[in-house]
Amino acid sequence: MGWISFFRDTLKWRLPHPGYGKCGGADKDCSPNPPIDEMDKLFYEHDMNLYSADQLPEPERTQARKESDWLLHAGLKNLDSSKLSLYGKIYRVMAIFVFR
Repeated sequence: MGWISFFRDTLKWRLPHPGYGKCGGADKDCSPNPPIDEMDKLFYEHDMNLYSADQLPEPERTQARKESDWLLHAGLKNLDSSKLSLYGKIYRVMAIFVFR
């Protein structure tokens, strides 16, 4: 395991998770809440994709979860960040790093 992978995994699983909007973050439950903007909508779609993936048997579940992360990563990279707050821009960069 390289240092970048170790650092990324440490950020992802061992430190408190910051949140974004109604759906961004490990401890968010956005099912009853509409997303606040386009980035939050990407996190909502990611959560729904993970829920669907968890209904599948292995090894399809693992593959579907990887695809969900890849879709979120691609969506974040292609997102027009000009409408995001400063916090949103920083959160976007951090999320791109974590989900690559």
